[in-house]
Amino acid sequence: MRLAVRFRSVIICSAIMAVSIYFMATPVQAGWEAPLPKGKDTLIHIPRIAKPPVIDGTIDESEWRGAAAVSGVGGCMDNQLYARPTTFFLAWDPDHLYMAIRVWVRPGYKPAVSGRLSHSAPVFDDCAEFNWQPSGKNVAPGRTSSSYKFLVNAIGVDGDFQRVAVGQQFKNWNPEFKTAARLTDTGTAPLGGRWLEMEFSSTFKDFELTGPHQAGDVWRMMLGFNHMYIDWSQGRIPATSSYFDAGGFPVCVLVEDEPVVQELMETLPGPMDGMASVAFKFLNPTAQKAKLTVQARYTEFTKASKDAPEVESELLKKEQSVEIETGKTGEIVINEKYPRERAKSKGAIFYQVSQGERELFRYFIYMPESYPKSVFEPFPKSSKAFPVDGSFNPVRNTFWLTADAYYLDKPDDAKQVRYRVVKQGSDKPFLEGTIDKPMTNFFRRLLQLPADLAPGEYAVETFMRLADGRELGPERANFKKLDEAKEFSAWWNTKLGNVDRVIFPFKAIVRKDAEVSPAGRTYRLDAIGLPEEIVSNGKPVSAGAARIVVVKDGKEISVPLTGMPKFTETTDWRVSFT
Repeated sequence: MRLAVRFRSVIICSAIMAVSIYFMATPVQAGWEAPLPKGKDTLIHIPRIAKPPVIDGTIDESEWRGAAAVSGVGGCMDNQLYARPTTFFLAWDPDHLYMAIRVWVRPGYKPAVSGRLSHSAPVFDDCAEFNWQPSGKNVAPGRTSSSYKFLVNAIGVDGDFQRVAVGQQFKNWNPEFKTAARLTDTGTAPLGGRWLEMEFSSTFKDFELTGPHQAGDVWRMMLGFNHMYIDWSQGRIPATSSYFDAGGFPVCVLVEDEPVVQELMETLPGPMDGMASVAFKFLNPTAQKAKLTVQARYTEFTKASKDAPEVESELLKKEQSVEIETGKTGEIVINEKYPRERAKSKGAIFYQVSQGERELFRYFIYMPESYPKSVFEPFPKSSKAFPVDGSFNPVRNTFWLTADAYYLDKPDDAKQVRYRVVKQGSDKPFLEGTIDKPMTNFFRRLLQLPADLAPGEYAVETFMRLADGRELGPERANFKKLDEAKEFSAWWNTKLGNVDRVIFPFKAIVRKDAEVSPAGRTYRLDAIGLPEEIVSNGKPVSAGAARIVVVKDGKEISVPLTGMPKFTETTDWRVSFT
């Protein structure tokens, strides 16, 4: 019966997957509204690093100087530069890919984080978002079109693992990344801000590869960072396809024995303020002297009249070269004003780094006419001492209480939360208690309210005690108990709440003998309900039939599963079996 329950869940999940297919079938415009000019899509050469960096959340320059770097994310819909500095560092060795991320944090702001246990990061957190498609010789047959989408939030928690293949998102990809993150002290970043520093490593097995990485492997890598004190913003290194289509992602080539290029736009004011501020840092690990040439071009787009074609004109153009001895580093810094502030027009930036005829790095991004200056002002201090939230279950008369210490300056100083439940108009609590053990800075408890709780409005008042004895609060979470029979009388003795039906545009599940077909998929089941074959959109996605293998005295014995399960229910919305 346990197997039947588990697999019935799989079928239901497949029906949910059909929802994803339905939405993915609609036109996706992300990255397509502002295509990059021909020949100016992002190119990054990722070097083989001599010594692995320590994944501790601190971006040590000596550890990462052998990595490539690219700065400057833009809107996912328009490829227009965000004013907030954001940099990605990338490196590899045969067994690993390494990445670090540095993001400017506004004074007084603390990155929003809700996912705090391993693999729990959601896209609503302030987080890095990636989708990587490998295409080297170590990609397994049948995986050549797969890409791998995942998140890493601002405390280093990963999550939202998806293998994107055959037009669908599969949730059975389970990598084991190593991650770490930290916030630097106030004032360590420009304009009195802080840096969010994140580090990451993965093995080739994490991306289902058959063997080690090697020079010449090509990856398509979406490199993004979401939100950060703006309600909803998804910024990424310029790309020209949706979040689920790797075809327009930056081209990233694993290389060795060639100069390392880092492009850093991390000073403020920056390009959006009419300041061509960029540093190119180089390392020459080769046996010969290397001459590298940087081209940097800042332009604007103007119109002579409303109906006239857009004309691109040059604001600033720089070309500089540097020679770097073997084993040494070099640098080219551009820090010049250009008439951006007077232009009041859209613009663009183009960077290119070459060694002779060989192109090592390429980057292009548009600039909007302006941006809200408030993004660099100190973040307003919250009127709340700490966040408190909860949800009321009117069926069971329970209240799920959550008080969060994460947003305190020193979260670990929070030692206890005291709570009391009162009815509006009364100061006398009818339920009280304390929560002494936080988990990941959350103080949580399911409160059992009286079974005869009367209709009315209620408040859960909370107080947070700190290590020094101070008590913060009260902060309140409110809920309302309705008189259900009175409030929802129109529903009583009707079929308005009937959920046993398929609602358009969803389609009925079809069963033919041992084959069960929710929308877009077909499962052929064996004797106990495990899949002998899974077909998605007409294509097989399973390598073979599911098996149960028993090991006895060191010998594997495969249990025969021929036949079909006993189906106990077949409806448009549910198929059950034992």
